[in-house]
Amino acid sequence: MPDVFDEFELDPIEQKREYNNNKKRDVFDEEEIDEGWGTTVLRYLSQPLTGWAQGFTYPLDLLKMLGEADIYDPEDLERLERISEREGIPFDKEAYYRAAEEASNLFPNQSNLERIIEEQTGYPLEAKTRGQKALKFAGTAGKFSPKGYTLKGLNTPLNRPILGAGVSAANEGLKELGVAERFSEPLSFLALKRPTNNTLAARATETALPNIPNPSAPSTKQINPTIPPPIPEAQLAKSTLGINQPPKELPYLPGQANPVSVGGIPGNIVNQKMAVPVKVQGKKEHHFTHLGKDYIKP
Repeated sequence: MPDVFDEFELDPIEQKREYNNNKKRDVFDEEEIDEGWGTTVLRYLSQPLTGWAQGFTYPLDLLKMLGEADIYDPEDLERLERISEREGIPFDKEAYYRAAEEASNLFPNQSNLERIIEEQTGYPLEAKTRGQKALKFAGTAGKFSPKGYTLKGLNTPLNRPILGAGVSAANEGLKELGVAERFSEPLSFLALKRPTNNTLAARATETALPNIPNPSAPSTKQINPTIPPPIPEAQLAKSTLGINQPPKELPYLPGQANPVSVGGIPGNIVNQKMAVPVKVQGKKEHHFTHLGKDYIKP
């Protein structure tokens, strides 16, 4: 027998209550969406990107959750009811829930911004179906997955998009087992693990670190000094010719006394240009310089 209430839609507050009472079944996932295939394709393609962006905007979602928890706190509701009775004002709980829902929808987190942008521009951003929500969570999980990790059962490091897809699949499996979504999403990250034999990471470390030799280790490099070839005797004799021979005496200059040897060097090889004849007390003397020293020949 059909129910007459099937012709009416549930109030948003009642939909939220039904969702809270049955976490395994999402009433929004069962809703048929009447849109073209092009819009559906764009909506599917947008989910990994918006999910990745969720990894940056999640603090706003946490603030919204804290605010909703404070609004729907049973103790606060009882306190408001007592205050209303004391003041003689009837407390309308349904109107309170409706106002709280409207205030929650105006909070500037990513999901509300996506809804507002889609309403204003028509570009499909919101995740409507279960598959679209799974894709969006895969993008978020890929953002939060540690780099270099892998999935349980594997031992090879995987890229973050693949890790996100594995975490999203684990989340869907937990929801099928009856785990509430608020618990299944964090528990699904247990599907990740650190590889035990990370050969790729070891190669990357070896490539990044330069091979610095140990200064205290003995050097294995052989030193081969280059020995010049011997000089022929004829060339050696020519190069040393005149070194040990006595210097030739200069010819005697007329009108000048022949200077005597100084320091074992014959006087006639002294630079004659530096010899200056001077008279000291009526005597003619020769004053000359040799090897930086002054000499006087009487």
